[in-house]
Amino acid sequence: MLKTKADSRTRLLRAAEKTTYLYGFGSASIADIAKVARVPLGNVYYYFKTKDEIGGAIVELRISRFKNLLQDISKASSPRSASADL
Repeated sequence: MLKTKADSRTRLLRAAEKTTYLYGFGSASIADIAKVARVPLGNVYYYFKTKDEIGGAIVELRISRFKNLLQDISKASSPRSASADL
């Protein structure tokens, strides 16, 4: 199965999220992220030019997840059913 660019970027972003959560954003290195994602270090720079871009992508991902959560909660008929779905 061929890996697409979106798959590689998603894998890197997930690895970045995990690595920065474990070590903190300041302590996590791009090399750490590449290692967790199992990609060559140079490939990281294809998707993210700087560590700040990685940080911005993590923030965007978390905002997206939060918006989806709010939408799910707003669709619930009651607070009890909303908490059961989570």
